[in-house]
Amino acid sequence: MTLQTVQLKVQALSTDAFRPYGKVLGLDQPLYPEMEVGRLVMELELVRPRSGPGGIGIPSLACHPSYNQIYLQVRGSLVLPVAPPPRNLTADPAEWEFDWDRLAAFVVQTGQGFIIDKGTWHTVVGLGEDSMMVIVSREGHGIERRKPGAPIFSWRYDTKRDKRVIQLVV
Repeated sequence: MTLQTVQLKVQALSTDAFRPYGKVLGLDQPLYPEMEVGRLVMELELVRPRSGPGGIGIPSLACHPSYNQIYLQVRGSLVLPVAPPPRNLTADPAEWEFDWDRLAAFVVQTGQGFIIDKGTWHTVVGLGEDSMMVIVSREGHGIERRKPGAPIFSWRYDTKRDKRVIQLVV
């Protein structure tokens, strides 16, 4: 299978540029976690840099339609690739749309914080040295559907589904 490489230019994290995906933490601009069910959790996460022979590739992104997530970068810097939430959330998750035209990537520096809106496709990629971040989120990971018809809390999209691969341009 031949994959189309989508080159994604990285930009600085700013309130205006990030608005379609969430909000940037600022003075007098608090962020509020939201979730439909579950418990709130705060975690410290180590993010290791990754790269390959062709640069930094992004094989997948996550989507959490029932809760948002707050991130605070406490050490180092990272890249945050994002795409808007799928409009077809009532469909089977394997069929959720991925808006390639509105895919974006932001550099997050030490001391910056942001909230990812519910359903926004996202992942984080470390740059240079290991970095550290605080994540305020819903407890639990992966696809969690205990009963038929219960909400899906998390889904991972493999970019190869659309015969594409994302390559960051830093």
